[in-house]
Amino acid sequence: VFTRELLVDQRGGTPYNTLAAAASAAVAGDTIIPAKGSGPYRDPLIIKRSGTITAPIVVEGNGETITGFNTVNFTLSGGVWIYTLSNTFDVAPVVIAWQGRRILQDQTTGAFLGPITLRADGKTLELNANTSADNWEISARLFVVALNTVSHHLYRNLIATGSLNDGFNLHGEGMDIGFENIAAYNKLDKGFSAHDTINCTINGARFWANDNGFCQR
Repeated sequence: VFTRELLVDQRGGTPYNTLAAAASAAVAGDTIIPAKGSGPYRDPLIIKRSGTITAPIVVEGNGETITGFNTVNFTLSGGVWIYTLSNTFDVAPVVIAWQGRRILQDQTTGAFLGPITLRADGKTLELNANTSADNWEISARLFVVALNTVSHHLYRNLIATGSLNDGFNLHGEGMDIGFENIAAYNKLDKGFSAHDTINCTINGARFWANDNGFCQR
């Protein structure tokens, strides 16, 4: 079986600058490899083709991160840093993180347990006094790694962060789908979720700071 390494580096210098381009080109026997130190990647990984029993499609993540987060660009208004959500938080909740850590909420009041406040309008985020406006992120994409009715894939050494739904989301019919040494955190829903008639295995995984950890049904 003819095999290829599809090298990805969004900084340039490789055949593919995006995961989407490599995923679109991948066929049975190929391995998608993001370059070490090239992340985080802010585009979802969705491979629509299946591999075969003897020639799976492999993603060698190299320890890189794929994220559903976008950076938050605060503006200075009246001496305070603010950011306006596209919708009210109760209608369209999001995950907010600072320096890589999710800002949790009080289970009773919903108030953020960190140096940021949601104003009464439900849309305006305001940083507390003397809080840096740098290194804030907000969830912007539904999934990070998504599979739908594919088989014979292997994903290893890959980190998924910050999405509006799941980190690893599997739907439809699929078999022989493997995950090795993966991590998923800062999700509005699950770190890993497999549905329908998906047959998959996980060998080494960490899930934390998600609304839910793991689901298979």
